[in-house]
This record gives sequence, structure tokens and C-alpha cells, in this order.
Amino acid sequence: MARLRAAGVCRVASVDTSISRCGWGVSYVCQELGMTHYNVCAERRQIKFYQRMSRALGGKLVRVHGSSSTRMYYQARRELAGVRGLLWLPNGLSLLDTLVEHRQVIARMDKGLLSGTVVVCVSSGTICAGIAYGMGCAGATGTLVGVMSSSFKGRFDKVTGLVRAAARSEGRDAGAVLLRMLDAHFEYSKAARISSGTVPFPCDVYLDRKAWLWLGVHAHELREPITFWNIGGEWDPMNGLARGLRGDGIVTAEQIEDFLTEAEGDGDGTE
Repeated sequence: MARLRAAGVCRVASVDTSISRCGWGVSYVCQELGMTHYNVCAERRQIKFYQRMSRALGGKLVRVHGSSSTRMYYQARRELAGVRGLLWLPNGLSLLDTLVEHRQVIARMDKGLLSGTVVVCVSSGTICAGIAYGMGCAGATGTLVGVMSSSFKGRFDKVTGLVRAAARSEGRDAGAVLLRMLDAHFEYSKAARISSGTVPFPCDVYLDRKAWLWLGVHAHELREPITFWNIGGEWDPMNGLARGLRGDGIVTAEQIEDFLTEAEGDGDGTE
């Protein structure tokens, strides 16, 4: 985003799925960089918490019909056709930058943690690809298990394709890593119904927690050591806040509501 701003891009747009945090993050960065963000999201009677946070951080909500990200994208393209200089970010932020960042993180890790099984939830597949790329470059001997957050087709090809593209972009030998992609028959927009108390860290109910649930059943089948790659979780709409906190032990529920109340008093920020 900083590179885009330096190149003169002032307006960007992205598409939020029903459980996406993409718009929230992009709105925050755009506010920091003095850019305008158009956050495309499904029109609902009640705006989801994630979109409320995006709007509170300066994002302009573009509410369209349907839940398919592809259909939402084309609707929004028509609605925003008059916005000059608008750059559309790739769906799911599938950027090679993500893979490079993960390679750098894995390069600093204890290689023993990568010698058994690494388990991660797979949605768009970008983070899984980053881990695969990092493990391959590091010569890791373990297996990477990607637990699907839904029955997405073509994710294996997408992950391996991203790894090859990242290797070309950096002029590296990506090496080889044993990758397993598992369809655990989860529904994308349905939360994993296990209580917050059974997860010892902030864990998203629509994504990471599904892989954690799968791991609890299948851990005995996996080669040790087992490393669980947690993407994170800032808010749990099913079970409330972990121990009355936001999840990172910093922001309370009352502070979040006060922030939203103050921000939303300035207007609804909807296009």
C-alpha cells in the first residue's frame, strides 16, 4: 500500500466476503497513508462488525447484492465506474508480498518446528502458499497440512502456482515441501462451534478454529512435532470477547463500543 501511495495511487477498492477482515485492514492502512478505500460488501439489514470497523476507520462501504465475491466485484465495478484513478486490489489480497513475508518469518524459526507437521487453515490459500514457500526455501523436512475452511475447488493449484510465482519474482529455488490439502467438510460462512475456553489463544471462529477443531481429532495421526499456524482472531461474534478482552489483552469491549459510537456519529460512510 505504501508503494502504491508513493506511485500516486490515492483510491483503492477491495471486496469483503461474508466473513472477511480484508476491508477492515485496508481501511486502517488507507487512513494512515491518506488514501480513500472503497470496501465492497454484501448488503444486509444489519452491517457486520467487520464492516463497521472498516467504516469507522474511514472506509466507504459499497453495499451490493449477493454473496459471491465475483458477482459483488462486477456490480461494484459498475457502481464505481465514475471514480477516477481507482485501483482494485486482488481478491483475498493474493499478493506475492504475502509469500515473501512468510518466507522471511520462517527463515527465523527454529527448524525443529518445521520437521514434523505444520497445520494451517486455508481460505484463499495465500497464507498457506506463503508457508509452503518459506518451508521449501528453508529446506524444511516436515509436512504442511492445509485444512480447508470450505470445499473450495482448485486451492491446491492456486497454492502451488503462487509458490512458483514467488520463487520467480525473487529468483529463488523454492525447493520442495510435502503439501496436503484436506476438505474437512466445513461451510465457509458457518462458525466452528467450539467454545472459546477450549482454544488457548485468540482464534477466529470462521477460519483458524476449524483447523484447530480438525487437529483435535486427528493429532494422533500426525508426525510430531505439530506446529499450528494461527492467523489470529480479534473478535468472536459467537462467544463474545475472550475473558472480557478484545483477544490481545489490550482493548476492552466497552472501549470498542465507545470507539464505534463516536465514529459512527460522524455519518454512515456508505456509498
